[in-house]
Amino acid sequence: MSGCLLILSIVTSISWPLHFVTPDELDEPLEKLLSRDPIVVEEGVVTLAKMDAEQVRTRLRWMVLEEGKSPELPAIVCDLLGQVGGVEDLDLLMGWMTSDDQELTSAAIRALVEIASRYPESSTIDRMLKWCVTKQGDPLAMAALVRPNTAQDILPAALRQLRDGKPRDLVGAIDYLRNFGAGPYQKELQRAWKKMPKMTGHPARIAIVQALATIPVDEWSPSTRDLMREALENRDWRVRRRSVEAMVELWSPLSVDLLLETLPENPGDPDLFDWHHALSDMTGEKKPVDAMAWLAYAEMYSSPRKIVARKERPAGGWLRAPAEGVGNAEVKDGPTVVFFDLPVLAADAVFLFDLSGSMNGDFGGRTRMEAARIEVHTMLEQWLSMPRAEQPRFNMVLFREPYGDPWNARIDRVFPRLAPLSPKNAQAATQWFASQGTCRFAYQESIEAAIEDPECRFIYFLSDGEPWGGRCNDLDRLLKALERVTRFHPVAIHNVVIGGGEKAEEYCEKISERHSGRLRKIRNASESMPQDGQAAQVFTARKLGVNIITNPGAETASVEAAAGKLASASLVEAWESAESNTPLQVQPWNGYSMDEGDHLPVPEGAGANYFLHGTIGGVAIRTIVRQEIDLRRLRSAINKGASYRFSAWIGGWQKQKDEARVRIVFLDEDGQELSDDSIGPVIAADRGNKNGMCHRQSDGLVPAGTRRVVVEMIFDKEKGGTVSDAAIDLLELVIEKKQTGSGF
Repeated sequence: MSGCLLILSIVTSISWPLHFVTPDELDEPLEKLLSRDPIVVEEGVVTLAKMDAEQVRTRLRWMVLEEGKSPELPAIVCDLLGQVGGVEDLDLLMGWMTSDDQELTSAAIRALVEIASRYPESSTIDRMLKWCVTKQGDPLAMAALVRPNTAQDILPAALRQLRDGKPRDLVGAIDYLRNFGAGPYQKELQRAWKKMPKMTGHPARIAIVQALATIPVDEWSPSTRDLMREALENRDWRVRRRSVEAMVELWSPLSVDLLLETLPENPGDPDLFDWHHALSDMTGEKKPVDAMAWLAYAEMYSSPRKIVARKERPAGGWLRAPAEGVGNAEVKDGPTVVFFDLPVLAADAVFLFDLSGSMNGDFGGRTRMEAARIEVHTMLEQWLSMPRAEQPRFNMVLFREPYGDPWNARIDRVFPRLAPLSPKNAQAATQWFASQGTCRFAYQESIEAAIEDPECRFIYFLSDGEPWGGRCNDLDRLLKALERVTRFHPVAIHNVVIGGGEKAEEYCEKISERHSGRLRKIRNASESMPQDGQAAQVFTARKLGVNIITNPGAETASVEAAAGKLASASLVEAWESAESNTPLQVQPWNGYSMDEGDHLPVPEGAGANYFLHGTIGGVAIRTIVRQEIDLRRLRSAINKGASYRFSAWIGGWQKQKDEARVRIVFLDEDGQELSDDSIGPVIAADRGNKNGMCHRQSDGLVPAGTRRVVVEMIFDKEKGGTVSDAAIDLLELVIEKKQTGSGF
């Protein structure tokens, strides 16, 4: 900080233009800059950036002098000076650029580059940019040196950096040539490409592709065509994606030729969407997302191929999301699942979540968080039902910024890196999501955390409103920041806004548009929940001879209760409420339980918990929870003849008449009921008027044509009292091949 204070005497020479804002009006936003809460700081930055620049700069300088011990303030001031700063502030920036704090140095250089764009003729800025290049090797400063007084002087240095091949220097030198005019330097760019190791250097490769895309095709050297084809086939998906975008920027028949020569032919390849959209834009052809259709086009029309009039470049670039009809057999888009009706390709993806307190608000009889949890589980089940070759890697990431302690933020992940989709990993992800508590919602930090994994190609972000945590919340500032951090990681960002207002939807829509994504608006519960009371979750039975019920003993929940007292109520994972005004409880056996006092034994094989009807109130009421299971993988055995074994432990408390039973319903492809069966209730007399459970079992044949089965737990409470003690544990439904002579 001391380096920046040497020249602060110039402050006294700056006067106040009082006709814009009064000094008092600046006090509140300036005070916010000193907060330890990033969102409060952000509010101050956004407000000050809209005020008179000269007054803001003057007060900022005084604040730096008065609050010099604040470690975060210089970087915040750099952010503001990038927006409102002028040549009068160069002394401050120079002091910070010599700091030992690398983050502060980078912030100061970014501010200098932004100021430089407003003062193209300043010799002082020229000298400072040169210093940043020679002393700091900063690529932003190198690219910014394409200025009236320096462009030609710095050219030899840029070419030297290009030849040296240092990764940090390469991007700056390439961007310099791009701004200067890359046409005469194609060979130098090609040599730099060849010198880079094949497994590294993707930012420099992207920079080279973007530089070559500024050169008219008729000025290309022959080897430039070869380089661009190599870029389209590069092993790094990030290079391939930016290369497709470069082809559209060129908007040339040669672009069409190169794309057709390198066209991905696998229907499930996410690259195919980029190639398809680029070819559609330039040729005007309306075709399904199908490589065969484009290969047929290539045979029908010889090179040079005709292209349509150039379109205006979209704000977010040429790359964009798959069509709404994705997954439709007619469109032939390749295998997909959906997340709140958003198409989710069979490609590497990271899911991000807003877990702010408002996500626990009511949303049609359940919370937004519960709706999200159900949707996550359903999506993973759908993915698991796909052929293994089409299953992607995935991860779930959360930028956790605790309430009241925002500077103690951290990144939480299910897996250290993207993990293969498997039943074990899907269960781990579901349990991780269910265990997360509330925290503040930060958009930029979440995206940055997701793309730390180089294989993250798609992001799906679920929220119920605008972010209100982290560094950037103002939309314009956030868009600019995301553009910077995704240049070399062109991830597609999709958004789901659940129960949010129009402003939140507009906010997320802009982000999706700029990053090749789509927005799904869930404005009311009916859009996220099934109609006619059917369960939203659908599980998949994969094997004969095993229990096909998910969470049959309430073991996925972690609950505690003091002896003789109820545990707190919780949503039961994998079970959907079909008829209730109170969620079913998960109760530990060592708490207020059947295993207390005068009781029947704890069922053999019981885990830590069981299902308890719980606290209801002093009226007679019924609670039904259900689970739907897809049996299509077992259809061959069912069509040939299959049997089922259906059992559970069911019970209650002493002489009380609270009762529970379990029912199964077999359904055909159209959801029509074929048959049903039930076990229970176990009344007090069956238990000898004692606490505990009894085992009940039923056996039978699975009806031919069965494609689904619904399992229901039904709890009834007797009139009076405040607690229903009807309980169930260890549910089991096993389907097997019918045995000859079984008697069925």
